[in-house]
Amino acid sequence: MCWITINPTPGFQFVIGVCYRPEKDEDYMLSKICDSINNIDTTSCILLGDFNFRQINWDDHSASTPLAEQFLNTIDDNLLTQVVTEPTRGKNLLDLALVGDPTLVENCIVREPFSSSDHNMIFLKLKCFIPRITPQQKKVYLYSKGDYESMSNAVKNHPWSDIFGRKSTNSCWDIFKKFYSDQLDKWVPYKLIRAGKRHGHPWTRYSSVLKGKKRKRSSWIRYRKSGLHSDKILHEAQKQEFNTVVRDAKAHYENKLVQQLKENPKRFWNYTRHFCRSSSSVDVLEKDNVKYSDDASKAEILNDYFTSVLTNEPTIDHSFPMHNVDLQSALCDIEFSTAMVRTKLSKLSQ
Repeated sequence: MCWITINPTPGFQFVIGVCYRPEKDEDYMLSKICDSINNIDTTSCILLGDFNFRQINWDDHSASTPLAEQFLNTIDDNLLTQVVTEPTRGKNLLDLALVGDPTLVENCIVREPFSSSDHNMIFLKLKCFIPRITPQQKKVYLYSKGDYESMSNAVKNHPWSDIFGRKSTNSCWDIFKKFYSDQLDKWVPYKLIRAGKRHGHPWTRYSSVLKGKKRKRSSWIRYRKSGLHSDKILHEAQKQEFNTVVRDAKAHYENKLVQQLKENPKRFWNYTRHFCRSSSSVDVLEKDNVKYSDDASKAEILNDYFTSVLTNEPTIDHSFPMHNVDLQSALCDIEFSTAMVRTKLSKLSQ
């Protein structure tokens, strides 16, 4: 279970949680989920996840098992409202959206499954005022074009002893940092870019990909409205066709980069360098009201969590009996000729 806090405006915040309840160790996992919900201010809370409660009828808010009843009591005690009204996996409503203030939800839509998953996507449209943010330009230094010889001479000729004098370490560091920033602007060229300006993969803007995405979406809407098995088959075919179109578009884009390598090598290396680095990181984790930021502690916390939801395999108290076989002959080489294979294939039923 994971919680984050988002502050779209000063004085207002969303508490958003994601959860997955496995159908193993049900008592233990449900107690953890209920405890986490009870410790959260649910006034502006949004909790999403796969809870695997087939035993709950959300139309009349009833449960057929004690665990499901316990979960219903927990969300009722915390004034949470379940806003998903359509099945999210087959005919079962397993993926839930629990909100503390239902008036914040303008719309809740169940859409087609995500990628290869058999669970449908859930889209929530919230009523929330977000102030207009003017994007600021970001300064990016072109270090490969810097004049480091002149910069080095400026550092050597600077009267450091007279400037530092008997100042404290922090004061000296602030002086040096400002001097370094000024010299960087003076001797290293830079360019200004819009911060946060990111694009998707180039091949996703191909007309074939956009049309395939539109056809897949239309087939899903048709299936949801009719509920016919034939429309479901057509949607699965459209989904496979769309994946093929995306793969072909990606291959076409990469082949084009290779063909233009000599004329435009910068574009090629700009694309390939993203496969050689990773920008993902794990933020500060909290366990037992103690926050951990070092990599070793965070790795231990994640490892303890993931191992806690794994199945404990039963121990084997006895050894398996050995089957003693007296081998009298060795297996010789087996040869398959072309004529033999052709004969077998010709006898196959149509």
